[in-house]
Amino acid sequence: MTIVMGLDQHRAQVTADWLDTETGEVSRARVVPADRLGVRRFLTRFAGQQLEVALEATTVAVVIAVQRQPDPL
Repeated sequence: MTIVMGLDQHRAQVTADWLDTETGEVSRARVVPADRLGVRRFLTRFAGQQLEVALEATTVAVVIAVQRQPDPL
């Protein structure tokens, strides 16, 4: 299953909207706080799924991109 997601990033929160391409279901969530731990917790719900994400090119984008990578330790 593939999830297609758009993220709107701000200092205090990240708003996420996504589409499950298998079921057609559209969902929305707010990630608060918008820090590494908050983003990591949010992304755990998509573990094992193909995830395609569009996000703005901001400094927060780096935090989100890193959270999708396997832990180095």
